[in-house]
Amino acid sequence: MSNPINGRALDGFEEYYYRKLHSWIPELYWTNDLDNGTLETLVRAMSERLAEMRREIDRVWTASSIELADDWAVKYLGDLVGAETLSAQNSRANRTVAANFMNYQRRKTTRYLLDMLITDIVGTEGYVREIERWLARPPHELDMAYLRSAPLSGGPVGGLPELTGPRVDDAALPAFDEFARLPDFGPREGRAASYDYATIHFNLFANESWRVDMATPFWLDETRLTLDPSGRATQLFHSATFDHRAGSWPVGPEEFPVPMRCARFNDAQFEISSDALDTIASPGLTSALTPWIGVAFRTRQAFQRILADQLSASLYANFRESLLRECQVPGCAKARQLEADVRLDIGPFADTRQLDPYEIVAANLSRWMPGTQWPEDAALLIDVASGCVQLAEAPDDDAAPPEVFHPLFHHLGLVHRVGAGTFPRESDIDLGPTFNDANDEVPFTPPGAGLQPFRDNRRYLWEWPANRRFNVTGELRLEAADRTRPYVISRTDDPERDFTIVGTGGQDNHLVIDGLWLGLLGDAPVETAVGGAHEPAPPAHARLVLDGHFETVTLRHVSLDPGGEQARLDPGTARAIPAVALEIEGSVRLLRIERSITGPIVETRTDPSLLNAGEIRISDSIVQSNDPDRPAISTELARLHLVNSTVLGACHANLAFATNTLFNGPLYITNRQQSCLRFSAVAGYEGVAGIDPSTLPRRFECVEYRRTIPPASLRSTRFGDPDFAALSDLADSGLLHGGENRTEIGVGNSRFWHQRRNDLARVVSTFLPVGQNAQIYEETGGRT
Repeated sequence: MSNPINGRALDGFEEYYYRKLHSWIPELYWTNDLDNGTLETLVRAMSERLAEMRREIDRVWTASSIELADDWAVKYLGDLVGAETLSAQNSRANRTVAANFMNYQRRKTTRYLLDMLITDIVGTEGYVREIERWLARPPHELDMAYLRSAPLSGGPVGGLPELTGPRVDDAALPAFDEFARLPDFGPREGRAASYDYATIHFNLFANESWRVDMATPFWLDETRLTLDPSGRATQLFHSATFDHRAGSWPVGPEEFPVPMRCARFNDAQFEISSDALDTIASPGLTSALTPWIGVAFRTRQAFQRILADQLSASLYANFRESLLRECQVPGCAKARQLEADVRLDIGPFADTRQLDPYEIVAANLSRWMPGTQWPEDAALLIDVASGCVQLAEAPDDDAAPPEVFHPLFHHLGLVHRVGAGTFPRESDIDLGPTFNDANDEVPFTPPGAGLQPFRDNRRYLWEWPANRRFNVTGELRLEAADRTRPYVISRTDDPERDFTIVGTGGQDNHLVIDGLWLGLLGDAPVETAVGGAHEPAPPAHARLVLDGHFETVTLRHVSLDPGGEQARLDPGTARAIPAVALEIEGSVRLLRIERSITGPIVETRTDPSLLNAGEIRISDSIVQSNDPDRPAISTELARLHLVNSTVLGACHANLAFATNTLFNGPLYITNRQQSCLRFSAVAGYEGVAGIDPSTLPRRFECVEYRRTIPPASLRSTRFGDPDFAALSDLADSGLLHGGENRTEIGVGNSRFWHQRRNDLARVVSTFLPVGQNAQIYEETGGRT
C-alpha cells in the first residue's frame, strides 16, 4: 500500500530503522544535536536508504510469483513458459499472457481461446466470428447451421438473406453481418477481401460504456427533457453484458458497448403462454387463446393483429394491455435493454416500477412528436440517439400518489477516460444515500477550506455571494465520489457570466477540484434565432477567474464545459451553452490540469506587476475553444508544459514544452529558442486566409503540415460525443504512430490502442487453427 499523494510505501520501514539506529547512538550525542539537528537528518537519510534496500530484498522474493513480480521480472517468468514478449507499453498484457500461457496451449485453436485473448491482451470488449459459418452454401443435414435462423435478421444461416424483419439493419453492422456471402479467394487484405473459408474476424469495440445512475435531467418544458443534465443531445449506449466464458454466441449488438438505436430498442417479441393466461385469469380469454399457446410473434403489430382477429371486441378492449405486459418474451431485445441499458419510470417511488415495457417507446425526437402522431399506449418516448425524452403529459406532483419522473439509469460511451465521468477514479469519497427524486437541483456553499464532497450524479447549484467572489482560506478540495459525475453549475443574471475564486493573501492556498463537471450559466437561456435546424448556435462565453494567491490549483478528471448547444424545442431557435474560460488573474504558482477537458485557458495580465501563472502543466487532457476569435490557450509569462494532450484551437505562449501533443490550430511561440516540441503534431497555416502563419519553436521528431491538420483526422470535435477528440481511421500514419515509442499523438496516447492491437495480432498468429487468417476490426457501431 502506498501514499496516494507522494507514492511512498506505507510499510513503516523508515520509522523502524530510524528507531533502531536511534537506540544504538548514545543519548549524549542526541542531546548535543538539539541545536542544529544534523545527526537527526543523517539518521533519517540512512533510515530511508535502509528501507529501500529492505524493499528491494522483498521484491526479489516476490519476483517468483507472476501476480506480485515487478514489471522487469515478468519477461523472465514469461521466458520460462515460452511466452512471447509484447510491447513495453502493454504491461498488463505481458503479465496476463505469461500467467496464462500454459492454459493457452491447452486450448490452442479453439474459439474460446481466441475470445479470451481479446480480453487478456487488448483489455476491451470484443468477440470472434468464424466467417466460414456465414458463407453461402447449399443446405444439408451435416451442416451445423442446418435450419438455424440468424438471430438478428431471422434469415437462414448460409442462405438467402431475410430483408423484411425489424432488425435487418442491425445485421449490417460489421461485427454482426448475417448476410451470406460468396467466398472470396482473392488477397486477404482489407474489408473487401475478408470473406473466405480461411478468415476469422476479431471485432474490437473501441468505446467503453459507463452507467449513470439518477442524474438530474434537464427539463426543456413541462413534457420535454434531456437525460443529459446540461441539456445536450447525447448518444445512449448499450451496456457490455456479453461473457464469452458462458460458451454461447452473442445474440446482438445490445450485448456490446455500441450506440443504441430506436429500431433495436423497439424490437419486442411476444409469445402466448399458459403462465401468462393464468396470471390474467380470464376464462373467456383462456378459451380463445389456448390454441395459440407457444406461438411466437416477432412484432407487436403481428401480435395485436392476431388478438384482434381471435378475441371479441370486449375481450380485446379489456385485456389487450394485460396481454402486452404478460406475453412479452423476457429475452427479447427490448426486455434486455430495459433491464440492462436504460431504465426510466413515472411514479411515486424510484424503487417501484410503474410503467410497463409497452408504454416506453423509442422514437426520433429531433423534431419532437406531435400529439396527432403519438404512438398507441405510449406514456413516454425516448430518442436513444440523442437522450431526449418526451412525456405524454406533464407529471402531476400533487396527484395521489404523486407522479415523479425517475431517470433511474442509462449508459454513455467514451473512448478516452478524460474529464468527469462515472468510470473508476480511486476516490476516497463514499457514495451518498439513495434518494427518490433526481429532478431538483441541490444547492450548496463550499467551506473556505476543507472538503466539499459530492456523492451522486445530481445537478448541484453553487450559491455564490452577491459579488460572485468566493474566498479560499487554506486548502480546499471539491471532490466527487468514485463512479459519479456530478454537474456543478453557477447562475447569474449578469451578461458577463463571470465567477471568481480568490486565494486569501498572506497564506499558502491550495485548490483541488476532482471529478466534477463545471458549468457557468445565465438565469435565462442564451437563445438565438437561426436559419434552420442545421445552423449551429453562435458561441456564448463565461469566465471562471482565479484571483488572489494560490500555491497550487489542481484540476483532475474535471470537465470545465467548453461550450455547445442544448436540444432545441424549435428548429429556428438555438440555445447556447456558454464555454467556460479559465482565467488566471491573480498569482498561481502551479496550475495542474490532469486528465481533464477544459475550455480556453487565459493568463489575463490585468496587473502587470503580477506573475499570474508561474507554471502550467497539462497532461492527458483536451483544451478546446469553439470560437475561432478566441485562442484555446493564451499565456504571456507562464511556462507551459503539455504532455499527451490535444489542443483544439489556437495556442499563444511565451515558453512552451510539448510532448505527444496534437495542436489542431495555429501555434504562436514567443521564446522560440528555449521552447521545444517533441513527437507532436503542428500545422504551419501557410496561405490560410484570415489566419497568420504559425510561429514554431524547435522541433524534434514532430509531424508537420504546411497548411492545416486534415479535418478528417478527428472523429468529433463536439463535447458530449463519445468519440470527442479521438483520432479517426482516416488519420494518417504520422498521427497514429508519430508519438514517442510509435504511439498515437494527442490525448489518446496513453491508451496504447495500436500497440494493444498489434500485440493481439502477434499472439493470435501463434494459436490460430492451421491455414486460418486473422483480421482485426475496430467496431464503433457504424454501418458498412
